[in-house]
Amino acid sequence: MAIQIQNVRFTYPDAPTKCVLDIPEWSLSKEEKIFIHGPSGGGKSTFLNLLSGMLFTHEGSIDVFGHPLHKMNNRQRDQFRADHIGYVFQQFNLIPYLDAVDNIKLAAHFHKDGEKVDVSHYATELLTSLNIPADNWSKPVSKLSIGQQQRVAIARALINKPELLIADEPTSSLDKRNCEDFMAVLFDLIEAHKITLILVSHDLSISNYFNRIEALSDLNLVAKGDDQCS
Repeated sequence: MAIQIQNVRFTYPDAPTKCVLDIPEWSLSKEEKIFIHGPSGGGKSTFLNLLSGMLFTHEGSIDVFGHPLHKMNNRQRDQFRADHIGYVFQQFNLIPYLDAVDNIKLAAHFHKDGEKVDVSHYATELLTSLNIPADNWSKPVSKLSIGQQQRVAIARALINKPELLIADEPTSSLDKRNCEDFMAVLFDLIEAHKITLILVSHDLSISNYFNRIEALSDLNLVAKGDDQCS
């Protein structure tokens, strides 16, 4: 099993009685690809941040590849994420003044073997597979198109050869053609590397790429009317 959730309830510190997520049970198998949809503000990013260990729940359990995130401290969760999880952020979160290769290598630095292995060759392999011309590799990423920045973000998420890839609204800034190109390249890489995929979006037009489609509101009891945490 890739992910197993049991009785997770999450609140933010500034509103400790207001539940954002209340998920009795949810699971995902290894190498499964799931599309989760829901409106803006519905808790999608919070859900992904819990699965990646960027947020911590004091109630319930979250196991990722058999590792209990709910029992780890902040440092342990950060290291687990670097070693096992790739994350494509909605706003890319690239360092604008670094070039594509250096943005990717920076992510590799945090891997447990990051200081022992030169990942430059693999970084350029990923950029090639993502159809980014070599003459753009040394440009600050702020000089690249939005579509190219998105592909650099994918390469950065894949550099540590993750078992799980999480993508948060990855097509929100792309037009229809670039969106289709992005999804095709993404699935080619996912299949090639046997990666489990969670993609979250409000854009239902990309759901046809997936065999498993779920609404976050079907998982989350808060969406059914009770947002109070006692």
